Amino acid sequence: MQEKKRKKKNPAAEQEEQTKKMQSVAETASEQPTAEEPPKESAQKSSKSKQKPTASGSANTKENRRTGWILAEVAISAALLVAMRLTLLHPFLDNWTEVNTMSGSTWLEDNAQQVPLTTTPPDSTDPTGTTDSNKNGNQSDLYKSVSMDNQEIHNGDLILVNNSTAYESTDENELEAVYEKKTDSYSVSGSELMLRGDVIDNLNHMLDDFQTETGHSDIIIISGYRTTEQQQELYDADAALDLVVKAAPAKFDETVEVHIKLGVDGRHADQQVRGAIVLPNGTGKTKKVLVFAKGPKAQEAEEAGADFVGAEEMAEKIKNENWFDFDVIIATPDMMGVVGRLGKILGPKGLMPNPKSGTVTMDVAKAIEETKAGKVEYRLDKTNIIHTPIGKVSFGGEKLNQNFTALMEAILKAKPAAAKGQYLRSVTVTSTMGPGVKVNPQKITLG
Repeated sequence: MQEKKRKKKNPAAEQEEQTKKMQSVAETASEQPTAEEPPKESAQKSSKSKQKPTASGSANTKENRRTGWILAEVAISAALLVAMRLTLLHPFLDNWTEVNTMSGSTWLEDNAQQVPLTTTPPDSTDPTGTTDSNKNGNQSDLYKSVSMDNQEIHNGDLILVNNSTAYESTDENELEAVYEKKTDSYSVSGSELMLRGDVIDNLNHMLDDFQTETGHSDIIIISGYRTTEQQQELYDADAALDLVVKAAPAKFDETVEVHIKLGVDGRHADQQVRGAIVLPNGTGKTKKVLVFAKGPKAQEAEEAGADFVGAEEMAEKIKNENWFDFDVIIATPDMMGVVGRLGKILGPKGLMPNPKSGTVTMDVAKAIEETKAGKVEYRLDKTNIIHTPIGKVSFGGEKLNQNFTALMEAILKAKPAAAKGQYLRSVTVTSTMGPGVKVNPQKITLG
């Protein structure tokens, strides 16, 4: 009973004890550091952390440096672009008098020696025959113009001749035959070639010096003074081909080619120009024909005179042995699966058979016969030009003209519906080693 009494406490005493506990808790809380006033130890630690850079601080520093370098590179690039723009635009700016720089100097003062003088040609619309580019008075003094009347244009070693400025006619009594006064440093295409006497003397000096410097004396003069009538005849196809035959310099039988610039865009499928034609007089060259065929068609090709006939074994020979001892490939439609695998090899060489050119057909005998007889293929290259042989120099002008006419008629008939403007831009005929002679495209029409 006594122990139970001891354990039982007085309520007043319990209340007093609880009050003391609350006071001690309050005192402890007052001693704790607040958010506004950190403890001394933590403050010391933070100061130490500021003194010693951490990994994150180092990374931030590197990032800042990198950003600085990027900004510097951008600034330099912008400055270079501005400088390039000013340099490129300066020749076209007539009214520039000065360009301020960072140092206060002017561009024209620093670069006055580098600015070329410009010469303004006479204006044909000026009734006085003179041109003055400084009428407005706003052009820089560095851009000087030279004015002269129309009579002075024809004096001196450099004579202006264009659509608006005609050349004074040469007195035909002053003409002399080049053949009679020429030196051994060159040759002429005919005894009828005429030039002025002083021109022949200058020509001799120039070509003699050329021979001395290079050792070459194979230059041929093919044209001299021509009347208006002769000039017009020169652009006719027959006259041009006759000139090509005369001017052929090589000792072997040169091939005569025609180069035709068309007013189309070959990148579009509806403006492609491609086909084949059998020239009336052939090409003067015997072509080797390879035929891809099997069974009866292979036998038919052999009987028709094909040089090589085969199937998969021929494809493997071309692929593995790099064999190209042929000029034309003819294939039957069922063999195009085999031939198609050689597209990357045959395509760049222009040997890939095509139905448009008649080299993919079931009538292999006819295709072989036409190829042997002088069939040529014409197609646009990447610059919209057709290059096609039309015979040999030994054919003569008449036969070459027949082949030329047949080819041009085929090309005119193949004109795409999508072609606009002038179809025949330029036509040039030439031999293997000879000069090119232009043909007037306006005179080439369908028969």
